[in-house]
Amino acid sequence: MCIYLFTLFLVADVMAKMEASMPTLEAVLTEVDQYTESDKTYTDAPHVIDVILPLLCSYLPFWWSQGPDNVSPTGG
Repeated sequence: MCIYLFTLFLVADVMAKMEASMPTLEAVLTEVDQYTESDKTYTDAPHVIDVILPLLCSYLPFWWSQGPDNVSPTGG
């Protein structure tokens, strides 16, 4: 039982550290918007093309399907 609680504590600590370093969805969308509105090229911001856009293309349809309150429109 003690090891289980210690493991939970470590996991919570790791998640808190990861959360502190992860940008919000709004920040990611703003970065993409700024990239598209600027004269930047791939060499100026390769992470936008290689990481952020594929991530958004993969996950946004799922997030949108969950609705504004994380409730599936079909599931209530």
